[in-house]
Amino acid sequence: MYLEGQHVDSGWIRSTFTLTHRVSWQQMLQAIYAAFDYFTEIVIFVDEKSQRIKSRDDVLTIPESSSIAIAGISTVFKVPMSIFFYTQVQFSNVRLKCVSEELYGLDYERYNKMVCPLMNALELAMFRKPAKPSRGHKGSKGPRRSKTDKPAHTASSPVASKIADTGQQTQASTVSHAGAHAHSDRGSSAPQRPTADRPSQPAHGPQAPTRAVSPILSSPVQSFPAPRQPSVVPPIPLPPGR
Repeated sequence: MYLEGQHVDSGWIRSTFTLTHRVSWQQMLQAIYAAFDYFTEIVIFVDEKSQRIKSRDDVLTIPESSSIAIAGISTVFKVPMSIFFYTQVQFSNVRLKCVSEELYGLDYERYNKMVCPLMNALELAMFRKPAKPSRGHKGSKGPRRSKTDKPAHTASSPVASKIADTGQQTQASTVSHAGAHAHSDRGSSAPQRPTADRPSQPAHGPQAPTRAVSPILSSPVQSFPAPRQPSVVPPIPLPPGR
């Protein structure tokens, strides 16, 4: 994804990422399904309203709507975070809670190196083989575990190894705090067309690199010579009379 810009507003870093391609609702659900690996205390929002889900597999069966978001505590950054996807536009809004001066002082380049690997991982998940609900999703108890079995440890995320550790520890924050903040930005009315979280005015410091646009050169107007006017031939004089 391409980071369009970021700015701090009310203690949150708000940013907008443009997707490489337009995606379907099912592909957005694939990204939310994959995001479970990077969040704890998760809350899912559909059209700015929280949804009760019993398991991760329930995400894959959410009916199509205008927007879907995941909010919770990021296991990568250790702070409250929320990610929004929309069906009507080709961008995603990301909000990261500022809990230290270091996060407040992030410029475009450092913020992009932190968050973009995570967003790229979610975008790649959209184009992988669609995830299928586990066998125990339809009410079955699943395979029984013996007493000697030990739970497998979750492998470390490849995204986390690429992202610089912020070195900051956050106070325990409930997901309702992260979700309520995201919900209050849009109100309880009917969902409106989403807007990008990029700043309206450029901030000081390094900014997003501008995309070079080649000018459209118009073909020069060819001038054609004016048609030559036929020369007037004087009449042949008559011979003098005899």
